Amino acid sequence: DYYFTEVAHNMPYVLSLLKGLGCYMRTVRLSRIPANSVINKHCDTFHHFKFGQIRLQLPICTHEDAEIWINNKKYSW
Repeated sequence: DYYFTEVAHNMPYVLSLLKGLGCYMRTVRLSRIPANSVINKHCDTFHHFKFGQIRLQLPICTHEDAEIWINNKKYSW
């Protein structure tokens, strides 16, 4: 079974969002991506509903110039 670490318990808001998903979680990772970084275009293989798992990549706090591309469409928050 999945369990939340001590670090997760120090982030109650994030923890509440994750618990609110109401689904099985295999792995949860939070990443800080430095300014002016580029993540190369890629495909997350074997992450699809038909495989029983998905990968969510959600910007939590971004700079106004930050952008993310999903299915060749640009988003910025």
